[in-house]
Amino acid sequence: MNHNDPNDIRQVKDFLKCHQLAVIATGGDSGVPPESALIAFVEDDELAIYFQTSRYSRKAQNLIARPHVSLVIGLDLAEMQTLQYEGVASQLQSATEIAACKQRFLAKNSPTTPRYLERDDALLFKIIPTWISYSSYPDNAAPGQIKELILSQRGALRRS
Repeated sequence: MNHNDPNDIRQVKDFLKCHQLAVIATGGDSGVPPESALIAFVEDDELAIYFQTSRYSRKAQNLIARPHVSLVIGLDLAEMQTLQYEGVASQLQSATEIAACKQRFLAKNSPTTPRYLERDDALLFKIIPTWISYSSYPDNAAPGQIKELILSQRGALRRS
């Protein structure tokens, strides 16, 4: 993607809306091994991703120590599309943010049901993207199509 073409941004948004699960990779303090885990997620129009986890999970502990994450979303051999996503995660704190996030999960018909959202140990995180790469290999054609969104450290989409 050159200069974050609006059509490319729309394609990424549509891709995110069609998927519910991602693999997230986190890393803690030095000496703590990295962890990868499957998460259910929801997204917003600014390409931020939200997820829920237990305060006792390794990923929550890693994020407290080091908020940088990477994710892989989608890979179905039939569709041959995937999204790589890097960003910075922060725990949602305000009641307004938490309520809005829970509504996103319910609206998307996510595997993260009210049963999970209302657990005493539930934490909600928001990931602001810093880099996104969308890959599509229609009909298993090589080299396929790879598009990158270049984002600022704050996650705002750069405009040309």
